[in-house]
Amino acid sequence: MPQSLDLAAFVFGAVLILLSLVAGSFKLFGAEVQGKVGTVGRVIAFVLGLILITSRLVPTSMADAHAKADGGSAPVKEAAVIAAPAPADDDDTSPSPAGAAIDTPPRELILGTWQGQYGLADNKIRTKIRYDKNGTFTGVLTYISKGLTTQLATQGTWRIRPLEPGRFQLTTRDKERPEPESYAYRVLDHDRFRNEDLSYVAHRVAGE
Repeated sequence: MPQSLDLAAFVFGAVLILLSLVAGSFKLFGAEVQGKVGTVGRVIAFVLGLILITSRLVPTSMADAHAKADGGSAPVKEAAVIAAPAPADDDDTSPSPAGAAIDTPPRELILGTWQGQYGLADNKIRTKIRYDKNGTFTGVLTYISKGLTTQLATQGTWRIRPLEPGRFQLTTRDKERPEPESYAYRVLDHDRFRNEDLSYVAHRVAGE
């Protein structure tokens, strides 16, 4: 409340207390209060006056106390902290020192078997896909939902479009699906790609 309203409330409360004590017939600031106030009216005036005064004094006293406790400095609002989402299992996105020096074209680099995992804690999808040189792929998708596991075989064709050094777009067309799917990948090193759209890291399966 503005300071002027605080002062007005304090003065009005003091007038009510004075009225309860003298029961009327007094002058204040040139204004004369005539007549007498009964016992009930005096009690009500005293209670209201006490409430108005204390309601203005207590907050001010508490604010001063806090200011002294804080060394007289103005209260500082704490900035909201937003926790970054925890990375998925084995989601190490830092490129290895050798990763930046890979000159192998993505179409050759992707050949072999890759596995990854994405989704939430209770709903995950694990992928294990083999990409062959003839532009076909085969693999297994494992759906994990609240303890229940379902596996689905997948096969189809794939193609790669380079985006920039170290990045490419992989487009796959599943044999059972009419529409292709495209995702952007970043090469972390020879054995790791990061799916930038689904935010997970695919790992090469050694020996496959």
